[in-house]
Amino acid sequence: MPPVYDPMLAMPWTRPFSDSEWFFELKWDGYRSLAYLGAGRPVFRSRRGLDLISSYPELRQVDAGRSVVLDGEIVAIGEDGKPSFFLLGKTPAHFVAFDLLWMDEDLTGLTFEHRRQRLEALSLKGPVAVTDIVATDGEDLYEVVVDQGLEGMVAKRAGSRYHPGRRSPDWRKIVSRRVTTAIVGGFLAGEGNRAGTFGSLLLGVDRDGQLHFIGSVGSGFDDATLRAIASTLRGLARSSSPFTGPVDVAGIKSWVDPVLVARVEYREWTPYGRLRAPVFKGLEKGPS
Repeated sequence: MPPVYDPMLAMPWTRPFSDSEWFFELKWDGYRSLAYLGAGRPVFRSRRGLDLISSYPELRQVDAGRSVVLDGEIVAIGEDGKPSFFLLGKTPAHFVAFDLLWMDEDLTGLTFEHRRQRLEALSLKGPVAVTDIVATDGEDLYEVVVDQGLEGMVAKRAGSRYHPGRRSPDWRKIVSRRVTTAIVGGFLAGEGNRAGTFGSLLLGVDRDGQLHFIGSVGSGFDDATLRAIASTLRGLARSSSPFTGPVDVAGIKSWVDPVLVARVEYREWTPYGRLRAPVFKGLEKGPS
């Protein structure tokens, strides 16, 4: 019987690169999972050890013809052919495998290339696929990621071993980020070390003269920026919301005149018209 593994994690990396000592693959926008196949019904374990098969029963059809442990991602593919986290549970899921940890014996001590060779040789059946890899040309792959609006890519060092449960510099994740501007219409009260400033800014976009809420941003601020923006916000206070419709975010809300414009980096737009994983990057202008 194979052991129970914890997945190896990648270090965040700020920009794409090319290097002959590295391999590159897509970063899938799904649910990280380890698949235990071949010993009775398949088991798909989350990073926290939960068995996910009841949530994605279609994965019961995944088979390798032998006992293996795969590392990969549970994904849902949209009509545009792209994976989307928001489609999980709404459309049939697939498992995309990118590593092989066990096959008759523990393989984590083998190099990435040897594990990959054995993974590609498996006869996988059902809603499962093996992710493609690109050698050396990470920057070219990243251009494709950006052009196609994909989540990002992962770089893996040649000759590296698999380190269960560790965040290793042998794997680097580069997330595709976009930048937009948004109007600040309010803020949430801060807690803890932000009690004297704010927790996050409430953002909107102007559509036909009406301000529509698109989410809140609470990361990307240093202490000096928090204090400076908080001082400006106090001078713009108003009693009513400038947004059209509800602002569906928990917390104590305060409203301001919508004159500040924030520059925000984000991953993508959600199907609900919200910014996913926004990070504050600065103000475009001050109050008029």
